[in-house]
Amino acid sequence: MRKVELRMNEKLKYKVIKKLVETNGNKERAAVALGRSVRQIDRMIAGYKAKGKEFFIHGNRNRKPVHALTEAQKTEIEQIYLSKYFDCTYTAFTEYLAQKENITLSVDEVRTILIDKYIFSPRTHKSTKKRIKKQLLKEQEKAKTQREKVKIQAKIVATEDAHPRQPRCQYFGEEI
Repeated sequence: MRKVELRMNEKLKYKVIKKLVETNGNKERAAVALGRSVRQIDRMIAGYKAKGKEFFIHGNRNRKPVHALTEAQKTEIEQIYLSKYFDCTYTAFTEYLAQKENITLSVDEVRTILIDKYIFSPRTHKSTKKRIKKQLLKEQEKAKTQREKVKIQAKIVATEDAHPRQPRCQYFGEEI
């Protein structure tokens, strides 16, 4: 039998049902304690008797969602951005992906993928760059090998080089 690790809410259900089965306790009291109906308590008792502690683990634990992107797809999106559309904002890049590459993603999804790879939009705010630079510095402190430290240092330099390409007002009160 494999060792079963339960989370806090699963552990509570397990303890209440185990005590209920061992002491032949009150189902109504267990239902109130767990916030479930007596019918659900009966179902949990049957599951506990059949599978034991393992019954209380949620079936979707440690599974990736069906609609999640694979690492290969994320790498492909990164390569497309770096090779063709490096000057685009995330929104424009998402539109180009849909039109020219037949890859339909949301802007937030593209933004998350590229920021996870430390690739910034041309219009990234200073606060975002500072936050990510701080994350990189923490990673650099935790890095064990010199090679990892050099890679992280290159990413830090890239964050410093990234600057917003937004036009600024030439005169006071001018709107762009």
